[in-house]
Formats: sequence, C-alpha cells, structure tokens
Amino acid sequence: MTFPAFLFLFLAVASGIALFAINKKVFAVISIVFFIIAAFFAQKLVIIDAGEIGLQILFGKVLPTTLYEGLHIKNPLARVVTYSIRLQEYTMSIAEGEGAKHAADPITARTFDNSEITVDVTVWWKIDSDSAGFIYSRIATNMPGIQEMIIRPSSRAVIRDVFSQYKLDECFRKRDQIRDLLQIKMSEQLLEKGVLIDNVLLREIRPPETVDRAIQLKLASEQELQQRDYEIQIARKDSIKKVVEAGGIAESQRIITTNLSPIYNQWNAIEAIKDMGKSGNNMIVVVPTSSEGTGIPLILNTDNQ
Repeated sequence: MTFPAFLFLFLAVASGIALFAINKKVFAVISIVFFIIAAFFAQKLVIIDAGEIGLQILFGKVLPTTLYEGLHIKNPLARVVTYSIRLQEYTMSIAEGEGAKHAADPITARTFDNSEITVDVTVWWKIDSDSAGFIYSRIATNMPGIQEMIIRPSSRAVIRDVFSQYKLDECFRKRDQIRDLLQIKMSEQLLEKGVLIDNVLLREIRPPETVDRAIQLKLASEQELQQRDYEIQIARKDSIKKVVEAGGIAESQRIITTNLSPIYNQWNAIEAIKDMGKSGNNMIVVVPTSSEGTGIPLILNTDNQ
C-alpha cells in the first residue's frame, strides 16, 4: 500500500492558491515546493500487510528485492504487486459446488490392473516467498492464475501417476500410504514452480460403477444373512424355552400323578365335604364309595325344594 502522493499535491495546490489570495507569493512558492518534495518521498514508502509479500515492478521488470510485511522504502518509479503467502486450499470434488470449480470436478485415474476410479482431493498450498518474483515473471501474476497454471495440472498429473502404481483393492487397503506418497510427489514437483505443499487430503476414492454395484449387492447380501442368523438364533432360543417349559410341565404332572393315591384323593374329598357342611346351607351330600376314593359327590340343596 503506497502513500497517496496525490493528496500531497492537492494540499500543495490548495495552500498555494490560498497564499496567493492573501498576496504572500514567496510563502506560496515555498509551500508548493515543499509539498512536491513530500509527495516525491511519499512515493518511496510502501506498507506490506501481514500475510503478504510485495514485488517491485519497474518498467515491466521484476526487481530482485522482495518486500515483506511492514514499512519499506522503494523505487519511486516502481509499482508494487502483492501476493498472499497465507495457506490456500484447492479442492477437486466429485460433488457439484464443493470444489474450486462450481461444477463437479473429479479426477479420473486408472489403477495398475486397468480399473478406472474417481478421486476427490483437497490440496493445501502456499507460495514460497523467495520464488514470488519467478512466479510473477514466468508463470502467473495473481492467485487464480497460480491455481490454474500450477496447482491444478500438477496435482492431477501426480494423482494419476501414483494411483497407476496400485491395484484396485490396494487403493482402498493402502489409502494412508497413497496419501503420504501423493504429498511427497506433489511437494517435490511443485517446489520447482515456487509452491509449497502443506498437506494433501484424499477425501474420497470411488470405484468403477460395476464394481460399486457389486459391492453394494455384497453388502446387502451380508446384511440379509446377518438378519437370517439373528432370526435363527431367536428361534433357537424360543425352542429351548419351550422345551424347558414343557419339561417343567411334564415333571409337575409326574409329581402330581405319583402323589395322588386313592386314599389321598378320598381324604381331600372328605375335607371338602366338611368345608361345605360349615357353610350353613341346608344340603344333602351323597358321597361316592368307590374303592379308589374317586367320583363326584352329589349335592342336594334342600332350601330350594
């Protein structure tokens, strides 16, 4: 950011006119000269904001001195172009609207066994401050130009080259290893262009459509088998429960059958008849007299006769 020299010139002219108006010509001339000199020196000062670097362009040529954040004295005839040295993101996404381009921008690559996959990647990068002059004079004059001329083509080429070294199944099993190799390869290649790679995010790897369908069918079959296994286990538990319940009932019946002798049954019948006799109702009870002590007693209610 250069100091506004035009402001000094405006003040010089304004003050000169004012002094001429009050017939102080000497002071008017001195004032104009002073402000012209101040404007000239103001053109030698420039402020570079935090997170940026400045390049001095003199008659179309980049001067070798790079200006870092702070106040600097520059060539008064040179203009200053600034670059951001903050961390930048460039995403090439399968999903529309997520990447640097609004439309879907996936990377298509072929594996070692000739399977076509689709890759979704984010690259974190920044400019190497010492290479800013080279970038401006040989590659691009702004950040979008750097992305289109360096980041995009180089990263896509590296990604295709790395995935061509792995088989389709390895692309999923060795995902972390592939990501590390991508970062190493990109760092090496883009450093030559004055760009530093901070990180590479391997966001998604999508297999061929036929393989993806097969995977989905396999997952569906596995889920169905798991559901069947679960139902079988429940059925087994229910059958075991029923067997246990049936065994308990059978044992109970065995005990009752074993213990209910004719004498015991007759004694229970007599006790029941005694209880009925205590009820206070007028009744006649005809008790069966079989040898086993069984039979149904006949009860006559005389109150209703």
